[in-house]
Amino acid sequence: MQMAQHIESQAPKQMAKKSAQHRRRKSNESALALPDRRPPDARWSAVQTRDKRADGNFVYAVRSTGMAISYNVAVTVFGGFAPLTVTWMIASTGNKLMPAFYIIGAALISLVVVGATVSGVQRRMALAHT
Repeated sequence: MQMAQHIESQAPKQMAKKSAQHRRRKSNESALALPDRRPPDARWSAVQTRDKRADGNFVYAVRSTGMAISYNVAVTVFGGFAPLTVTWMIASTGNKLMPAFYIIGAALISLVVVGATVSGVQRRMALAHT
């Protein structure tokens, strides 16, 4: 019986504590939601100074955005037009293996691009260490 009374006496304190935590969290979220009124140059320099590991021409946030956009455009163009291209290739040649040749061609192009990228990176690393 005493245990139940103790728990009942603790309930209002716990509810008040959770309510205060909720109010604090909400005020922090609203403070974060305020627009940044600094000029664009100041925001950009803040990103650059915050990113301590930035190397090359672009900081990581900009680099990952560029990679995402280029990847999504390539997937949209080549993936979206693949059925049309393969259908046209089959209709023009009469060969039902044209989808396989299309994939082989895409794989060869990818291998050439990856090889050129890797050799370019290796060359730049060699120049950086000399």
